[in-house]
Amino acid sequence: MHTKIANFGTVLVAGGDIDDLNGRQAALSGAGYSVEIATSGADFLGKAKSLQPTIAILDNSLRDADACELTRRIKDDPDMPALPVMLMDSQANGDARHRAMASGADDYVEAQIQGRALLARMQPLFRLATMESEVHDRQATAAEFGVDVAPPPHAIDTHGCRVLLVAADNGLVGTLRAAVGDDFEITHESDPYVAGDLLERSRYDAAVVVLDGAIDSEKQLYLCGHVRNNPRLFNLPILLLTLPGRVSDNVDIYAAGASIVHDLPIEPERLGLAIKVLVRRQRRRWWLYDGLAETLAPATGDRLRGVYSTDFLRAHLGRLVARRDTSARPLSLVVFAIANAPAIERQFGPDACQLLMQQMADFIAGLVRIEDLSARLSDNRFCVVLPDALSAQAEQVIHRVSAVLSHAEFHLGEEVCEPIRIWIQAGRAAFKPGDSTDGLIGHALADIL
Repeated sequence: MHTKIANFGTVLVAGGDIDDLNGRQAALSGAGYSVEIATSGADFLGKAKSLQPTIAILDNSLRDADACELTRRIKDDPDMPALPVMLMDSQANGDARHRAMASGADDYVEAQIQGRALLARMQPLFRLATMESEVHDRQATAAEFGVDVAPPPHAIDTHGCRVLLVAADNGLVGTLRAAVGDDFEITHESDPYVAGDLLERSRYDAAVVVLDGAIDSEKQLYLCGHVRNNPRLFNLPILLLTLPGRVSDNVDIYAAGASIVHDLPIEPERLGLAIKVLVRRQRRRWWLYDGLAETLAPATGDRLRGVYSTDFLRAHLGRLVARRDTSARPLSLVVFAIANAPAIERQFGPDACQLLMQQMADFIAGLVRIEDLSARLSDNRFCVVLPDALSAQAEQVIHRVSAVLSHAEFHLGEEVCEPIRIWIQAGRAAFKPGDSTDGLIGHALADIL
């Protein structure tokens, strides 16, 4: 059974109960995903390999196969270890949780989850899939320019993971320690605003936020939103522990930025599984983050620091366009132009204008996701390629970057006394079947006019 809707990505859903499968198919299709259904283990493995879905949801109700064993086979397959797998389990007991963790599953949920809560739990997996795919593609493009980066390892080491506990007191530190073991470094912070600063300054693998009334709930939820709205932090997983009745709907907490929500009190075994799933996922993201960064080298970069060259942009965009011709995954790009750059160069000289362009490159690269490729398109134009992003998301990038740049004051060296403001222009384009590299860039340039 196959339903082809919008191009948010493809979800492979497997299970033994056809009514449950049809219900999930309808819900996911209605939310804009292409959905494929598998009713047996062999069907699941075959479609996972042939269709290359964005993520897989695997129910333990398959009659002819064990879900954990299927997950292990996916993770051990050299062609598919990057496929994020969400395990659904109606048992959710201690043994089942240990087996799920050992299988390499990227998330583990109770089979009863549905609706908006299911969609919210899926989002981190889609972000992970985007990073996995972009690392693979960008390393392949970098190799064409003589830059070789090691592929991601199949197994991720979680030794020494760092977890930030945000709670009124440190009483939960011992509970966390009992749940995850001595391999994890646990830091306690009672002030959500200080916690936000800590997360920005250091690499943490997860945050545990306690919503029990001892700290203002609005401050705790602000912290979640702060993480999600930060382009460099927004992938950081947050486990939110809440007393029953503290919020009207757990879905609202997911919308605020939580990755997993559990009610208090929580048994240590369940707490440990949730944290371990999140930190393993985050450790992989850190590796992917570094793998992407390593592709920016002298051979692939522009003379401006921190952005790719025009040649690399066109080569990589061509690769992404070719892949989108055979998949349901979206692709968008944004072009930013500094309209008054020629006037600034005439007034202050080429060195001052070059300094302005470097500041522009720094701003733009710092305001987009690490998986978004920032490149120099021409003297006063920059291009940001947004894998797995729709036109509406490209519009959000335009608003975020333009809002900062249009109000920023640029300093062009000691010889230019006054700060300079720029006139920023932006256009966007979303991939459509048949688009070429030049055509996609052309659509974005035309959108400026």
